[in-house]
Amino acid sequence: MKIYLISIIILSFCACVNPKNKESKQTINQPVGQVDTLHKTEIVKKEITFSKANGEAVLIGEVIELLDYDLKVIADISNLNGAIVNIKSVSDSLYNQGKDFEGFCKSFWYVEIEIDSIKGIVNGRQVFKIQDLTATEKFTVNGTCIEFLRTDFFGMGVVYQGELMGCSVDQPIIIKDTTNNYYGLVELVENDYSKKASWGSVYSYLELKNDDGGYDTIDTLIVEDSKIKLKIHRGFQEGENESDVVLNFKDGKYQAEYLNFGEVKYE
Repeated sequence: MKIYLISIIILSFCACVNPKNKESKQTINQPVGQVDTLHKTEIVKKEITFSKANGEAVLIGEVIELLDYDLKVIADISNLNGAIVNIKSVSDSLYNQGKDFEGFCKSFWYVEIEIDSIKGIVNGRQVFKIQDLTATEKFTVNGTCIEFLRTDFFGMGVVYQGELMGCSVDQPIIIKDTTNNYYGLVELVENDYSKKASWGSVYSYLELKNDDGGYDTIDTLIVEDSKIKLKIHRGFQEGENESDVVLNFKDGKYQAEYLNFGEVKYE
């Protein structure tokens, strides 16, 4: 008599504490016991849990897919690149963990987002939560209020569970300008100075860095006609520098250009 072995595939994910704000949990139970007749295997589907969350985020990605609660693609929402969305919940488990350090740095949490009539799950590496405003990054000039808001994405970053990971991260800022009724990203003109500011890489948006390499702050802001000039101070593990950046509001959006990247000075 032939004995047929029925293998059971168990999909499991390494549970972890979600570092984002939580309110309560919800469980998405997926059906169990479906059979793959071709390979004679019984498929036991996973259980995904999310914790309710709130706040706003900006979506960034060339290709952004909207998933259902079975993590199946239901729509291409790449046209929402740069859009501000509402955060509804965040997965309790970390997904897409690789076996080596490089793979681990690509892991992320799934995020449930909502904008207008669109609601679903998105890869957390494409969801950048807008952080609370700090007092040093709000400026009022001639009655004009301009706020620079930092963001933090739902992917593996510099620090995880109190341990330094050192994974590279993008940290775009959001500008909120009451005069121009603008609330969104700042496009960055690529040049040699911008590459140095982004640790040698090319990035499409203006950032304020806060990683294991350095920490940026805006020292001064000067408004000249339709342009805004910033002096950005960066503190390194050893030394510091200052760079000049000019912002221009044109065609309904902000664009930034590095005029220089200052020489690092040591005490």
